Amino acid sequence: MVEQIPSEFISALKAILKSVDNNPYALTESMNISKKEGRMDAYYTFEAALAYLTYTNIRNEPTMKQEIQKLINKMQTNFDILSSGTSNK
Repeated sequence: MVEQIPSEFISALKAILKSVDNNPYALTESMNISKKEGRMDAYYTFEAALAYLTYTNIRNEPTMKQEIQKLINKMQTNFDILSSGTSNK
C-alpha cells in the first residue's frame, strides 16, 4: 500500500527507525525537540517515521484499513511537504 511513496523515502524512514531501535518514544521526543528548535524538516521526517512504524505494526490487520490509509496519507503528506522545500511552516 505504500508503493505510491518513493522507495528512497521509505528507506530513509527505515534507517531512522533502525537508529532508534523502533522506539516510538524516541521518535516523539525527537519531534518535540525539532519543533521547539524550529527545525520543521526534521519534525516532518520524524513524524513520517512514526507513521511508518505504526503502519508496519498494523498493516496486516484487516479491521484497520481506515487507520492504515490515514498513516499512508500522513507519510505522503509529509513527503510532499519535505520535497516542496516549504517545511518551515
